[in-house]
Amino acid sequence: MSLVLCATCGIGFILGIIALAMAPGAVREIQQSKGRLTGEGFIQAGRICSWISVIAGIVGIIAFVLLLALGDGSFNFETNSSPGSVPSMVAPLH
Repeated sequence: MSLVLCATCGIGFILGIIALAMAPGAVREIQQSKGRLTGEGFIQAGRICSWISVIAGIVGIIAFVLLLALGDGSFNFETNSSPGSVPSMVAPLH
């Protein structure tokens, strides 16, 4: 689930961290069940997907910060002041 939501406002990043925190408890529960419960492979797959999501979230945060820091502010958001007009994004010509 965290991989699907990775690009959605950072939700995948948060879910990935939660999944990584819950994985040890799930493994412990399976081991203490003395064979009644299975699914350690699912837990491992969940860990892998969670790490991918967390890493993608970190890369996204770094990219966002770099874009803010290195951006030259060349985009102007101009709106037409006449009633009923639609705002448009206009980039200045250099």
